Amino acid sequence: SKTIQENSLDLDFKKSDTRYGPHGIHTWLAAMIPPLAKKLIEKTKPINLLDPFLGGGTVCVEGILNKIPSTGVDANPLSYIIAKTKTTPLTHSKTKDL
Repeated sequence: SKTIQENSLDLDFKKSDTRYGPHGIHTWLAAMIPPLAKKLIEKTKPINLLDPFLGGGTVCVEGILNKIPSTGVDANPLSYIIAKTKTTPLTHSKTKDL
C-alpha cells in the first residue's frame, strides 16, 4: 500500500484552473478540486480508481484523463447524471449536430 507524506506534496491550488476539460460542465458543492485529484493520481499511480463519493465526477474525470479505469458511486442520482455526462466521450458525429 502506498502512502503519501503530507509534507511531500505542494497543496497550494489558489491559482489553479478548476474548470478545464469537462470539469466546467457543472459545479458540485464541496467537490474535490481537479488539481488535487490529478496530483494524488500522479503521486500514487493507481491501476484502478473507485470513488465512493462520486459527486460531480472529478476523480473519475481525472482517472480517464490519465488513462486509468475509473468507477464512482453515490447515493445522489443527480451525481450519476453529471458524472456520466462528464465522462462519456463524444464522437465527431455526435458533436456536429450541436
